[in-house]
Amino acid sequence: MGLRMATTSAPIHPYLTALAAYLGARYSPDTVRTMTGGARRFLAVVGTKREYTREDVLRYADWLSVKGYKASSVNVMLESAKTLFRAMKWPWPVDRRDLHFRVSQDESGGVVISGPDVIALIRASRSLVSPERPAVTLATTYGLRPNEIAQVITRGLQGNVLEVQTSKGGRKRIHTIPPRLKAALTFRPYPISRDGLHAVFERLMMRYVREPVKGEGWHSVRRALVTGLYEAGVQSFYIHHWMGWKSTNMMLPDPAIVFKYVKPDTAFLDHEIYSHHPFLGAWE
Repeated sequence: MGLRMATTSAPIHPYLTALAAYLGARYSPDTVRTMTGGARRFLAVVGTKREYTREDVLRYADWLSVKGYKASSVNVMLESAKTLFRAMKWPWPVDRRDLHFRVSQDESGGVVISGPDVIALIRASRSLVSPERPAVTLATTYGLRPNEIAQVITRGLQGNVLEVQTSKGGRKRIHTIPPRLKAALTFRPYPISRDGLHAVFERLMMRYVREPVKGEGWHSVRRALVTGLYEAGVQSFYIHHWMGWKSTNMMLPDPAIVFKYVKPDTAFLDHEIYSHHPFLGAWE
């Protein structure tokens, strides 16, 4: 007897329940949400079966291609399906060479908000309170991801030191807070979700800057910060460490050796970043 697909009113699909158990607590909420969503899409397109064949997976790949998804999105959705297969202990029935997509070679890596628009957000938020001012401060100064911003705002902050566990397997970030940001980063706990933060971004952009474009959000501010630091001449190695990224993401010769022996001091990194920061001056 076939298994029913999950709907808003139906029980969670048993395959997705197995996937959630497989992912456990080892992955960030963002990763779990992405993998679950991708697996749900696979089940919706291919259907619920006791086992899946090579033709099933290729049919899903064809569907993704016809829908015109970006290469990055296709990779994520296929990886989600592959993770579902691992959770269910099914063999993955296709080779990498089987999967070929007609994707554009000039696809964007994501929306980047302009520097002047970031400055406009900062100037507007200086007279606001929680959660607007802390959210803008954390995003424009430290480039935190939305769930990291929510983590800090929900916990509250005393304006001296910022500590936040990064998502996606990254390192814990610890930063001194510059005096000019002490007032903005001193606030009581304010419970807020990722969706709540998205609503804050939309509201601030509409009220003080302009109408947001499709795909724009706090991650666009993160990209603008990293771009600004790079254009200001900060070494990629320092940006990488300061952002708390995993060493495997770093495109350096012999990155394992570099990251094994070079451990920049936290105070040195903060000084290096703050002295070249593209947006810090707007908080004066």
